[in-house]
Amino acid sequence: MDRIVLHSAHLLDMLETVQGKCDGILDEAYDMAPDIMSLLIDDYRSYCNPETIESQPWEVRPRITCPHGRFNTWAQWVDHAIHCQRATDNKGKVMV
Repeated sequence: MDRIVLHSAHLLDMLETVQGKCDGILDEAYDMAPDIMSLLIDDYRSYCNPETIESQPWEVRPRITCPHGRFNTWAQWVDHAIHCQRATDNKGKVMV
């Protein structure tokens, strides 16, 4: 399951790089980006909740900030959240 979510994060990163640059099918695919983003956050929120997601006009990709750091791509954040999930003790505390 983690691999599927990580691939979805890579897809979201790719979709964000083509936003507004393509017509047709890629624009339709980009319309799915918010849904993919919500799924990623919902799946890993209990392990690492993103505090802010900011996009800068001069940057294509967002910056995701969580209690543990700042990530420049969704794939980086998901990889980190997977690590947090694996580092969670039996009481639900993330040991990162």
